[in-house]
Amino acid sequence: PMYFIPWHLPHSSSSWQEHVRFEDTIDAFKQWAYTPYVLVPSLGLVFSIAFFNFAGLTVTMTMNATTRMVLDTLRSIIIWVISLAVGWQKFEPIQPVGYIILLAGIWIYYDAIMPPVRYIATQVKYYINKYRMTHGNDEQQLFFPLPQHVS
Repeated sequence: PMYFIPWHLPHSSSSWQEHVRFEDTIDAFKQWAYTPYVLVPSLGLVFSIAFFNFAGLTVTMTMNATTRMVLDTLRSIIIWVISLAVGWQKFEPIQPVGYIILLAGIWIYYDAIMPPVRYIATQVKYYINKYRMTHGNDEQQLFFPLPQHVS
């Protein structure tokens, strides 16, 4: 379907396309047939996507969707590490910081971890409710206790 969408590049002498199409499927098949450097990574991509989708469905059926989302995030980290090892990318110190922020955001969103402020608020509510159950609803006494006189 993308073969029939016209794609007009700016007119210049350096235009390398014979036909102006958004996606040229016929040319892609020709490149696969004559260039193994294109075919092998393409097949690797197809099999890796199929494997990760199968693994994701298995995780979702046996565990839950939260675990699947965390594992999908780890997939991008694995791909990043492999691309560093192979030499496709060079290491930038900001990248691990971005992954940590990404993981923390996903884990907080799916309640896999509880942020400290939310944890403290939960604990305060717990102790207030515990005090109310044992001492009644006197909040003045809860926050500003009167000194206990020994008689």
